[in-house]
Amino acid sequence: MISAPKAILPDSAGAPPDICKRIRQTYAKPIVEKLHTILTEQLPHHRPSSSCGKAISYALNQWSKFILYLEDAIRPCKLGLKNDMFFGSLEAGENNAILYTLIENCKAAK
Repeated sequence: MISAPKAILPDSAGAPPDICKRIRQTYAKPIVEKLHTILTEQLPHHRPSSSCGKAISYALNQWSKFILYLEDAIRPCKLGLKNDMFFGSLEAGENNAILYTLIENCKAAK
């Protein structure tokens, strides 16, 4: 179930971002919604201090960040990581990565 949304991505490799987003919305969104339903239903059946209870609570608390997968919010950060390899020095690449990550995370948190 958890790897199911990611399993559709190889089919969209190399496709333009708008096509990839449409594929995620069409195929992955129902799987992600089902996962949310299952986690919500299972939470009352586990003690909060148990491993399962902690894992489910964590997943639900991070849900708003997880569903960014369905949008393009993750893509700019990943592109930044790849582009950082081509800076003139290691220090310049690290500094750019920090700034780029900060900017993109602020955009995503709006």
